Amino acid sequence: MNAQKTSNSDGVELTVDSAYLQALEHFAGGRYSQADKLCTAIINALPTHIDAINLIGVIAQKVNQHAIAVEQFQKAIDIDNSRGLLYYNVALSLKQLGRKTEAIQALNTAHNLEPENSQIADYLQGILNPDKKAQDLLVEATSHHQS
Repeated sequence: MNAQKTSNSDGVELTVDSAYLQALEHFAGGRYSQADKLCTAIINALPTHIDAINLIGVIAQKVNQHAIAVEQFQKAIDIDNSRGLLYYNVALSLKQLGRKTEAIQALNTAHNLEPENSQIADYLQGILNPDKKAQDLLVEATSHHQS
């Protein structure tokens, strides 16, 4: 439990942990601005709070600000480079920015860190073999149609 304090937009003092939980609630409710403000307050109080940094990156992705997302994910990776999720998230935005080679490198790192994570492996295969993914979907659709 992190007892360090921050404040929400109403000036109410919160622990960093409770502020992060509120940020997640705002995010889940689509209130990205409120989630972003709480995460910014958390980072002001605790600059190495990777989850808050990551959430700001995910919020940036949701509003198609992929360059900002990449910056945020890279900040988090600079703090802790052992989390596959961070590399996966940065790869999503790198791909959206047309930086396919960097996205593949990030996905390879994510896969090496979390080899059991099928979502990472599937996304990597989708980038490496986009036609295969489309072919698999066509085969699946044909199979459903025939049954």
